[in-house]
Amino acid sequence: MYQSPKDPSQVEYMRFSDEIESVFTRKDLEKMPTARWFSLCRQSGSTVCSESREEQTLQKTMHRLAERVRVRRIQIFPLFEDYDRVHIGSVTRSQFHRVLSELEMGGLVNAMEFQILYRKFDVRVGGRNDVNYISFCQMIDDYAQTRWTDPALK
Repeated sequence: MYQSPKDPSQVEYMRFSDEIESVFTRKDLEKMPTARWFSLCRQSGSTVCSESREEQTLQKTMHRLAERVRVRRIQIFPLFEDYDRVHIGSVTRSQFHRVLSELEMGGLVNAMEFQILYRKFDVRVGGRNDVNYISFCQMIDDYAQTRWTDPALK
């Protein structure tokens, strides 16, 4: 996969190294500290976000969750952080579901909506698909017009 096109007996080590490091961090992140670490939509295969029924369902679901966060003034980020022991910005799908249930928000989302949330905030970590809770919390904060994930508020 990393064979050099110029010399087939050589390996493009820098490309290989960048790919391995992409699991843990974004290249040149120190040069752009305010950049988002994960993209919200993956651009491969069936995970492409589109302006379709799925996108409309996602918007309704996010508005419903954000309204609960706004009305009850819930801080969702710290609970996700508790499950993220290695601080990589993602949790497993079962942990994501568990956090929403602990916050009494799991009942606001049906099985189909959970699948849409999983696809929207999907991130590949070590061979499995996890949920990028940082982007999820940021989007909830945007919809709820709160700033709970702002580091200055901690």
